[in-house]
Amino acid sequence: MAWAVGVLGGAVGGTAAIDQLILSRGPQPGSEAGFTGAVKSPADGSNPEYGQGYVWNPFDRRLPAGSPAPDFDLPAVGGGRVTLARFRGRPLVLVFGSFTCDKVCDRAVELERLYRAHRDRAAFLLVNVTEANHPIPGLEFVTGGPPADRAERIAEAGRVTGLSLPAAVDEGQAAERAYNAFPARLVVVAADGTVGLDLGRPMSAPWDLGEVEAWLGRR
Repeated sequence: MAWAVGVLGGAVGGTAAIDQLILSRGPQPGSEAGFTGAVKSPADGSNPEYGQGYVWNPFDRRLPAGSPAPDFDLPAVGGGRVTLARFRGRPLVLVFGSFTCDKVCDRAVELERLYRAHRDRAAFLLVNVTEANHPIPGLEFVTGGPPADRAERIAEAGRVTGLSLPAAVDEGQAAERAYNAFPARLVVVAADGTVGLDLGRPMSAPWDLGEVEAWLGRR
């Protein structure tokens, strides 16, 4: 498989500073296999053709702890709307991603375990951002319908993967832009509405969910 890598950046102190890497991948194959709870990466040769190009920021700029968490007002999966202010008074674990993102689906079992273990002390919300369009076996239906039905497909994907976190649809990419969340990001918001912990985007290293548990354990 051929990878096209473009480097965008500027000069800092006379040296080139890498700002972003744009990874372009080839066409994706179809699959009729059921969801396995784990998605193999192209690096191990099991899935040599991906269809989604994405931008990876190796510096992975994170929201400073103690800074105000960006607000949002999004349609909730299942009806109604959900805002950041609604969760004021208790911590909120925000998981940004989609059911066509291998970085999220790879961690579905662990995310569900984290949710079940700590939902009594924190709120959780899965914010569905722009589809990553990775070929996830058993979840091909996620992008197979009109935009108006996306919330229903997200709900079904949650049932298929066993990920029961409350979910919202990122209407107009507002939250995605505010949190620099594509293709996936995890942010914990403190009870006062400030950023408590930002695990960043898991492009170079996977999320350490133990950090979330440790942070919640101190509250």
